[in-house]
Amino acid sequence: MRRCFLLAGLIICLTMSIPLWARVPAQPGFEDVRNLAKLAPLVFRGQVVDVKFANKRAYAENGHVYSDEGVAVIWVDRWYRGSSSGRFVNLRFVYNDIGAANGHDCSDLEIGSYWIAFAKPGAGELLEMFDDCEGALRISSLIGPTTSGGLLSQMEEDFAAGLDDSALDVRIISIQRLAGLSPLRSTKALHRVIATGSEEESKWAIFAALKTGDTSVLPVALPLLLQQAHQDDDALGAMVLAILKLRVPEAVPSLTKLANESSNGSVRDFAKQALRDIKELADKSEK
Repeated sequence: MRRCFLLAGLIICLTMSIPLWARVPAQPGFEDVRNLAKLAPLVFRGQVVDVKFANKRAYAENGHVYSDEGVAVIWVDRWYRGSSSGRFVNLRFVYNDIGAANGHDCSDLEIGSYWIAFAKPGAGELLEMFDDCEGALRISSLIGPTTSGGLLSQMEEDFAAGLDDSALDVRIISIQRLAGLSPLRSTKALHRVIATGSEEESKWAIFAALKTGDTSVLPVALPLLLQQAHQDDDALGAMVLAILKLRVPEAVPSLTKLANESSNGSVRDFAKQALRDIKELADKSEK
């Protein structure tokens, strides 16, 4: 099932009554990669080379829905935290076929796909995901050079390498991984994509840069944000949410323009909220 447009999904979340046990999965680019990397006992990346299915479980939620449950055998090409005596690890997973609408079981570990995994020890040699929805995130097969800057710096190098993947969807995933890792050491790679990538890649890269607080991309973001945000444009929807998080005084002129001139109500509202938050921070710093 296709992922709903970001702003529409947000409106639904705010207006519908949701059971207390429900959990909304993070939108692409909003996964907290940095926090997962900080808390997970084991962090690694690699390729799924085999899947051993335990069964197909039937869920009664939203009708008759099936989920895959099993163990993915992953060939590890980089350990970020932890290690193993062999190059293969066994990671338990459950994948909900309806797209993990309840915020659980989000990772479809298909043979041949590459993932970064945030894991913890399970029974015996079996590993469990540290988070059942965001414990494994798709990545490119491309890997960056080894660095000495620590776990987060190495992850940034590897995600940036994926910007040169031959597949468009994987290049966009790589942009989203960089957005989830923010703040970044450098947004140089994102600026390259903005300048030379396809229209879709450029929009996602603008979003990722904005999410890091990089206000230098606001001149290219403004024309897009001043227009009506179309419901089927996920990159533009993500960009709209990113402006809500801007907290630096340099963003005030652009936010003011958006608050006054955007044809989209959500853009105007989010820009106004960001302006209020910036003012509140400035008032506190003066006290």
